[in-house]
Amino acid sequence: MAFEVLWLILALLGSFLSGSIPYAVIIGRLATGKDLREFNIGNPRGFNAVMTYGLPIGISVIFIDILKGFIPIALIDWGFSNLYGIDSIYYQLAVILGPAFCILGHNHSPF
Repeated sequence: MAFEVLWLILALLGSFLSGSIPYAVIIGRLATGKDLREFNIGNPRGFNAVMTYGLPIGISVIFIDILKGFIPIALIDWGFSNLYGIDSIYYQLAVILGPAFCILGHNHSPF
């Protein structure tokens, strides 16, 4: 039981950290040298990236933002279903709380 709880905590922590990485700021600084948080609405998300950097960079930021939510959830689903089966309480908790932690990391990033 302790290992199941540990895997659940690690999966939720990984989901939160994946969601909290501000790829819009990173890609914008690499591509243009501008900090996205200092322009337009100041929100480091996809729409502000489109307004600040233009459509090609903005679309890539939006796509990577989608991937940073999709990949951890797909890994959680695959891993917990193979380890414990879909009838397990740990699988059910992981697939419910995993997306919530990813969204929480995206909306309240520590970076």
